[in-house]
Amino acid sequence: MAQGQEAGPLAARFIGQKNKDYLYFQAVYGILAAHFLIMGLVYLMNPESALEPFYWLGVTLGGREYPVAEHSHVWRVLAGTNVLTLGFLCVFLQLDVKRHWPAIYPLVFMKGATALAFMGVRLFAVSYPAFWAVAVRDAAICGLFVYFGGLGKKAAEEDESVLVPRPLGYRAE
Repeated sequence: MAQGQEAGPLAARFIGQKNKDYLYFQAVYGILAAHFLIMGLVYLMNPESALEPFYWLGVTLGGREYPVAEHSHVWRVLAGTNVLTLGFLCVFLQLDVKRHWPAIYPLVFMKGATALAFMGVRLFAVSYPAFWAVAVRDAAICGLFVYFGGLGKKAAEEDESVLVPRPLGYRAE
C-alpha cells in the first residue's frame, strides 16, 4: 500500500477519505458522466425515448402538444455525440482534475451554449415551456461543473497523496 493510503476496500476508502471536497467532486462528476454517457447513447439509438420526457415536461408546464417534428438523423447524431463528449470530459476531469483542468472550459462552454440556445429557441422561435426548464437545468449543470470541479482541483492542489482515487498523473516522491 502506498504511503498516505489506508488499506481496505476501495469503496470504503473512497467514502471515508479525509478530503470530503474531493469525494463530492468525484461523486457529482461521476453521476454527471454516467448521465451524459447513457443519454448520449440513447439519443443515438432511440431518440424518441429521449424526447418523451421533454414532451411530458412541456405539457406538465402548461404547454400543448409539441409543435415541431423531430426526425432528423443529422441532428440526432450531432446531439448524441455532443452529449457523449460531455460525458467524456467529465471522466477526463475525474481522472486528474488538476492536470486536466483546461477541459473545464469546453465542458462549461458546451453546456452553457446549450442553455442559451434553449432559451433563445423559447424566446424567438417556439413558444413551448419545456425550453425554459431545460435552459435552467443546463445553466444549473454549468454551476455544478464549475463549483464541484473547483473543489476537486483545490483538493488535488493541496495533497494528492491522500485522494481516493489518486489522480492519474500522481507520482509519489
